Amino acid sequence: MASKKKPVNLLDLVPERILECERDDDGRVHLLEPKFTGPILGKLLMPRMNQPYSKTRLDEVGTIVWESCDGSTDVRTISGRLAERFGDDFDPEHKRLALFLHALSSRGWIKYRDGDDT
Repeated sequence: MASKKKPVNLLDLVPERILECERDDDGRVHLLEPKFTGPILGKLLMPRMNQPYSKTRLDEVGTIVWESCDGSTDVRTISGRLAERFGDDFDPEHKRLALFLHALSSRGWIKYRDGDDT
């Protein structure tokens, strides 16, 4: 008999950054996505390009979330940091956080580990 898988709760997952980033003078994070990642184009074109990366500038919330995706902090803790910074009524159902993390994950900019693996 096959064992049932326990449902995954986003709040228990631990996100980890994969993408490189840099900070601007305001402290906001800019995500650096390589324009070419394939083995041929990446090796040949990237070193010769003036702007080898597409930059995505994060707002204050995105910056806090990105910095918290350190591979050891679970989503529940990240949510708590947001509530501490912006007040208890900031996204009490975690919708904005879940959508943002989904966007990062679907682009391959973060990966998740199970919180039990820490």
